[in-house]
Amino acid sequence: MTRASGRATTERPGRFTLMSSRSLADPRGLIRGLGTPAAVLRRGVVVAKNAELRRVLEVGEDEQPIGDLVAPESCSSVRAWLEAAAAAEAPAGPHTAHLITVGGRELACELSHLPISGTDGAALLLVRLRGPEEIRHGVLAELRARFGEILDAAGELVVVHAIDGQFLLANRAVEKLTGRTQAELRQLNIKDFIPASQHAAVRERAASRVAGVSDRMYSYDVTVIGADGVERTLDIHSAPILVESDPVAVLVVGRIRNEQAERAQLLERERDDAVAANHAKREFLAHLSHEVRTPINIIFGMTEMALDAEISKEAEGYLFRARDAAGTLLSLVEDVLEFSRFEARKYAIRPRAFDLRQRLDATIDGLSTMAWGRGLTIEREVAADVPETVVGDPDRLHQILANLLTNALKFTPKGRVGVRVERASDVMSGKHHVRFSVFDTGVGLTVEQRARIFDPFLQIREEPRETEEGTGLGLAIVRELVTLLGGQIWVESELGVGSTFYFDAVFEEAGAPA
Repeated sequence: MTRASGRATTERPGRFTLMSSRSLADPRGLIRGLGTPAAVLRRGVVVAKNAELRRVLEVGEDEQPIGDLVAPESCSSVRAWLEAAAAAEAPAGPHTAHLITVGGRELACELSHLPISGTDGAALLLVRLRGPEEIRHGVLAELRARFGEILDAAGELVVVHAIDGQFLLANRAVEKLTGRTQAELRQLNIKDFIPASQHAAVRERAASRVAGVSDRMYSYDVTVIGADGVERTLDIHSAPILVESDPVAVLVVGRIRNEQAERAQLLERERDDAVAANHAKREFLAHLSHEVRTPINIIFGMTEMALDAEISKEAEGYLFRARDAAGTLLSLVEDVLEFSRFEARKYAIRPRAFDLRQRLDATIDGLSTMAWGRGLTIEREVAADVPETVVGDPDRLHQILANLLTNALKFTPKGRVGVRVERASDVMSGKHHVRFSVFDTGVGLTVEQRARIFDPFLQIREEPRETEEGTGLGLAIVRELVTLLGGQIWVESELGVGSTFYFDAVFEEAGAPA
């Protein structure tokens, strides 16, 4: 035999002689055109593999010992066979063995050894896949060649798997669902993506297919677990791939059942989980707040008792600081508890008749010490047409005004702080629509701060280096309280000039049913 390339001739059947004077300059070229898996072997090392062998074993082009390609149980017999063939310098084979893929899958095959003279012991190693493996290899090669692009473009999930469930071929839709590449899938079984509770049904279905061999299509549904961990139901159509009436593989086409409905179920589960988590958080905060308030109140009481005793000025100063710190801590706890009530929707107003001006004066009086300490007074201006007695919740109104006035005092080092009350322009029958304005000439707000001023946990610093106190929940609570009173709240502010917080509240007429 003489090749057109002039690379090799035969001295006798099965023995090759290179035409080149070099020992084996291009081993890959020698086997490149062979249609069967083949390798060039020298002294137990595979120095070249053709494309068919690389694809079958899922290996690269690097040189490697023949033992790396042979299944453990075949290693000793293959080694002895190769040594005998090399010693005889004659063709040897076929030799039955098992090769092994990178993924650990064993392939039954027949090996043939053809020595190449003048190459210092080099030989051709030809691989013939046996039985179902050989047939399946041909079927998959044809599928890839003829339908690869069509399968990848299909919106359905397309899989070819062995009778035992081993992945042989999968399209891009399957790769996307499982989050695995084609090479990774070939090392896995379809059961790796099916809940364990359904494995028995999968085995029974496979056994019944093999027992009653038929080329008819089967339809059923199965649950699979995607890369995101979510279980999805697939509507499946499958049929065995038969060669000479023997099943060699299974073709499966699947579609995710009503993906929109499943997405809605997923969102519902996520919502339920979030609601449960929020409920647990609220319960924890409420419990913690109640538990913390008791020791704080004890600290208050003990501090007051100590201040009533005869103590030094230095000790008195320490106790005043301890009392103030306890007050700050209690305020923080109250804010957290209040906010958790709003989140739990466990807040309600308790309407009753009250004198609006007296309630306003009481709130201002309660903050007079703080204002005096900062060198300020709180101005009060109530329009004449504002009714004296209304029906509403005076406690919630006090909370709103006290919070807004406290903030105004805190962020106004000098200037003015005050509150104005007037009738709103909207007049509703049997109701009083009252507008409150809490103003200051303090540090003011930036545009960004104004946009987020009522968000929970937002804190504004009076000075860049000042450590702020508080939870940042005050204005978020105020917004909820204003909503309870039937109104809305907003702010107008200019940095370095001051701020005015406006809020409306709706009260019943004193003579009307509450």
